[in-house]
Amino acid sequence: MTTNIVEQLLRGSENIDRMKKEVECVVRMVIGFANRRVSLWQDFEVEFDSPTCLWKVQRTEYSNTLEVECHLHKSYGLCSVYTNTTHFTSFFHLEEVQVVWQDLSTFVEGMATTLPALNEDWKPLLDAADKFSPTK
Repeated sequence: MTTNIVEQLLRGSENIDRMKKEVECVVRMVIGFANRRVSLWQDFEVEFDSPTCLWKVQRTEYSNTLEVECHLHKSYGLCSVYTNTTHFTSFFHLEEVQVVWQDLSTFVEGMATTLPALNEDWKPLLDAADKFSPTK
């Protein structure tokens, strides 16, 4: 079976774009919920580590939103920064997108452990997740 490289390139590009959008959407969503749970007057700083990424979430008392950083262990560099609820600044290199996307659960589970009330906040989303299947 011969694979058409043009089709593979297009499909790969579409998948990378989708992964990047999903990272941005999930981080923005979780931080939106978390901002309601962390006092504006409280410093907040946590880290979640996995074999591939180190996630840092912080806010100083002078900031009005949480900030998320994701550092890849392989490159030792910052690969994305979420600055606030309306602006997402990302510094993904093409080869990093898939790694960060695959590690999103480290960030989400870490936030749920740190702020258990988030589990109740996003319960309606989890309940609705299975209402439509891709085949319907």
